[in-house]
Amino acid sequence: MKIHKLFYAAFIQLLMVGTAFASPENPSFKNNILTINAVDADSQLGKYQDVMFQLTEQGEWKLLDYRVGNLIPNQVDDFFGIGLDAVELITTDAYPIQVFLKVSATLACDGIGQISQKFVGNAFEVFVYYEKDNIDSNSMSCIAPQSTGNHVKIIELPVYGLPAGEYTYNVNGDFSGSFNLTSDNELIGY
Repeated sequence: MKIHKLFYAAFIQLLMVGTAFASPENPSFKNNILTINAVDADSQLGKYQDVMFQLTEQGEWKLLDYRVGNLIPNQVDDFFGIGLDAVELITTDAYPIQVFLKVSATLACDGIGQISQKFVGNAFEVFVYYEKDNIDSNSMSCIAPQSTGNHVKIIELPVYGLPAGEYTYNVNGDFSGSFNLTSDNELIGY
């Protein structure tokens, strides 16, 4: 029994180390260029994406480039036939519990892009964006349209270490739901 628990603890540690070093969300600094995956605005997480700064010889930061992310519409648009179709809650049975959101969308562009999320109180707020550079910000139409297709993205909600209780989620301000952790979500005895 103890070997079983030790295996789970080691597995979780490996996952944490792997994501800390391989995470595309981490900023990068190369050749005096700082690239930040996303910068939040007061009204919207991840609104500014692919933000690039250059460190000048005077030690100041110069903004080189950024783009404004475009949220995928919450409901399938009758005219264009695009948007988020559904959000499904998936939870595992084994401790520690893991919680995922399966986001399905019908899109005429490449697919689902960046995901931004925050956790405040007992609520997860999730923003789902179009793939970068495929949407014209002014017309909200595809720059290089492809055939309309179904796209799925699995989003992990970081629930490890949360106390027992009721939690809610909201995706792009429209799809919402809740789940319950019946006990504190941690490995016992470590």
